[in-house]
Amino acid sequence: MTFIVEDGITTPPRLPVEPKYVVYIFDGIAVIQMHKSSGASTFGELSSKYFIIITAPLNTTNCVAVHPVFDQYWPTSIKAGNHSR
Repeated sequence: MTFIVEDGITTPPRLPVEPKYVVYIFDGIAVIQMHKSSGASTFGELSSKYFIIITAPLNTTNCVAVHPVFDQYWPTSIKAGNHSR
């Protein structure tokens, strides 16, 4: 099935970087699910590992801010049903 709205539209795999300022926004829950405990045996070790992962973009050129975003599943939302499965 082809949608006319999508005809002729191409998207780059990554958004172009603005040379002056860069702000990273990423899915915090995805990072937690990807790295799980990362081999940490204490909460202090775990928080240190997540801190390194979350702040790593600050070491890149022109990065001025990093914003991890966490969502939640409301009991009546579609995502809650998918999450419970």
